[in-house]
Amino acid sequence: MDKKETEENIMNAFEVVEKTYHNSLKLLNEIEDKLTTSEFISITPNKYLRYRSDVDFSGIIIKSLIKLFQKQNDPVHIKNENLRNGPIFGIEINFGNYAVPKLIISSYIFSNIEDSFSYLPSLAEHWLYFNSIHNKDTFEFLNELGSNRIISIPRTPKISKTYWNLKKAIFTELDLLNISSSEDLKTLSEKLNNLIIENDV
Repeated sequence: MDKKETEENIMNAFEVVEKTYHNSLKLLNEIEDKLTTSEFISITPNKYLRYRSDVDFSGIIIKSLIKLFQKQNDPVHIKNENLRNGPIFGIEINFGNYAVPKLIISSYIFSNIEDSFSYLPSLAEHWLYFNSIHNKDTFEFLNELGSNRIISIPRTPKISKTYWNLKKAIFTELDLLNISSSEDLKTLSEKLNNLIIENDV
């Protein structure tokens, strides 16, 4: 391969990445619009949690984008009226941990959210929501029989405390490429509600 071909391949590769980011952000915005016109509120309005680093090369290219929501009808948080005293729900687009890109929907159950949270999530807190559903060193993953839900539980009380008293995360993985129209997004509210176990409400 000569120099010109190499240059063209690099340019084409970056063009694909740019288009992928553009379409991903467009999809997340559409998801946010649909969820917030039903029963959810966004607690990451106009932003996306992501891992960035100036010293780690894997932090240069974004492989995971996360938006967070809560249920509109849950009790208002005593410290911040923009938060709710209830589960946090996540929508993640993930390019880096699977053979094919995934849309991962999740719920995060905390022991006492009013003690652990007082402000809206920041971009730097991507680690909390990402690791909870991807890091098998610190979390135990249980597949529910007869269900596509996966339950993630901190392996020790110390880990739970590090993760702001997280009791568990419950998530399911969807192939991103199978989501191709607005019709595919209509059941997202139902899918999120299915990630709550009765005794966690």
